[in-house]
Amino acid sequence: MLELKNISKKYKDFEIRDISFSIKKGGYYAILGESGAGKSLLLEIITGLINPDKGEIFKNEEPIGKQSISNRKIGLLFQDYAIFPHLSVRANISYSLRKKFNKSEISVRVEKMAKKLEILNLLDRMPKTLSGGELQRVALARTLIMEPEILLLDEPLSSLDARLKNEFLPLLKNINKEGITILHVTHDFEEACALADEIIIMHEGKIIQKGKCKDIECFPANDFVANLIGNPNLYKIVSFLNKTATIIGGFKLKADINNNITQKKLIINPKEIIISDSIEEEKENCFVGKISFIAKLTNRTEIFADVGFRVKIILDSGKNETSPFKEEDVIKIYIPEIAIRLF
Repeated sequence: MLELKNISKKYKDFEIRDISFSIKKGGYYAILGESGAGKSLLLEIITGLINPDKGEIFKNEEPIGKQSISNRKIGLLFQDYAIFPHLSVRANISYSLRKKFNKSEISVRVEKMAKKLEILNLLDRMPKTLSGGELQRVALARTLIMEPEILLLDEPLSSLDARLKNEFLPLLKNINKEGITILHVTHDFEEACALADEIIIMHEGKIIQKGKCKDIECFPANDFVANLIGNPNLYKIVSFLNKTATIIGGFKLKADINNNITQKKLIINPKEIIISDSIEEEKENCFVGKISFIAKLTNRTEIFADVGFRVKIILDSGKNETSPFKEEDVIKIYIPEIAIRLF
């Protein structure tokens, strides 16, 4: 449905280079990256607010580089909402309809959209009286009322607290299920995983990895991606012999993977590590150590332990119920080969 081919743009002191990817109709995609990676600039190029220096954008296999913003049928929800402070909620939502429909039709459309986003009671309020979550819904309503085929979201949840985020996640998924293709910019890997069918990772103006959440989590392309997605289990290899990697500290991990001595780093998937008292200590990739810190989150427990090297272990909610660990506990862990990746 939407395809970018070799998009490059130098903007002030920043540049995005040779950006190419495609998204399918009805899909939900996320662009993940740190602040300053070029994510927002890319959205503005897609909408037509900024022209690329080179490359082309196709929508339904037709180039749209010369199309006006209004003809692209691409809606953009800005990070700062961009609500007109001097207009009521009703007037903000209806702003783009004034030249297309009569007052009666506009009123029907606005109320229908307001009902859908649960802001009917806000229509006659002024923006300064609204909360952040309410402003976000107004901005979303104003974008959706233009009936875009593709919806671009620029950090839509970054300013919301945990409760409001939990309200917006199903709202965005439902909008997508109604047939609108979504491209969602975020710096939060868990947010991207909760929503997107596929994730595109940007760094310093370039795409460095694309794939499904699980693939990126298990097989990050490099150490930057590993750190971005919150996996600290990244180690320097000091030697590699007979499919056994020796990491800093002299601890050896058997890594029966088709790699060679040119690999310099090793990463361990924290979700694949097994904790069990029944593990034989002499077994390959078995280590004994002490828990240094535990973070109990909504859907998982994160355990940080020192087993000769520092390691993070993630237990999902199902395992939490039967694994009541506490700090300073001595544990045995087993790291299966499927958890190990070499760079």
